[in-house]
Amino acid sequence: ISLEVAASNDTIILRDIGYNTTAGEGITAGQTNLTSVDEIRVIGVDIHPNPCKNVLSVNWPATKSIGNYSIYDAMGKLMLHGAITRHIDVSRLVPGTYLLTITEGQNFGRKKFTKY
Repeated sequence: ISLEVAASNDTIILRDIGYNTTAGEGITAGQTNLTSVDEIRVIGVDIHPNPCKNVLSVNWPATKSIGNYSIYDAMGKLMLHGAITRHIDVSRLVPGTYLLTITEGQNFGRKKFTKY
């Protein structure tokens, strides 16, 4: 089995791959000498008003790093992105449902909102 992960849209694709194995023996593939893994933490994100018209106010527990935001439409298309601020201008978006993603290093938060 091959595992492919696309970080931009949280898609995991599994493909069949043939292996010749002996019963009871495991299969090892890829990098096996890792000594540590960075911990990913979910950031709590609050937004208001929801639904919104022109400006989306964002509250999150900022850590020591600078964060970025991305706004995706319902089809997963990136519509807006930039450095995170407490207020995001969404006036250019057409009415609809969107997903706000905030990232700070390995940390991330997501919130769905509606633009009218």
